[in-house]
Amino acid sequence: MLDLAEEVTGKRELPGFSRNVVYDDEITCYLRPLHEMVITGNSDFGKEENLLFLISELVQKYGQPEAKVLLGKGMQPVEAAMQTGFSDQSHFTNYFTRFIGLAPGVYRDIFFDRKGDGE
Repeated sequence: MLDLAEEVTGKRELPGFSRNVVYDDEITCYLRPLHEMVITGNSDFGKEENLLFLISELVQKYGQPEAKVLLGKGMQPVEAAMQTGFSDQSHFTNYFTRFIGLAPGVYRDIFFDRKGDGE
């Protein structure tokens, strides 16, 4: 997945998504044929191409580095976890720490922009 994300975005990091369920006809145009190819066992090139188009479309429309932005604004990790689609803070903390290299609370403490809040 990291390789695909890097090919699509130019960054070797997994994107976050703002919503868990997406209703989008354009996305369906890529997902439906990809699903058919997987089920019927069609060519690998066609599957790979459709997967790349699908991921590209998802990242461009819905991907964002939302958790880092939220933490940078001072949001508590548990709130950032819920707003970025994680089922609980533990999963969020494990994921965030693995890819960012810092626990969410530590990241917030380092990057929280206190300008404008009177400090």
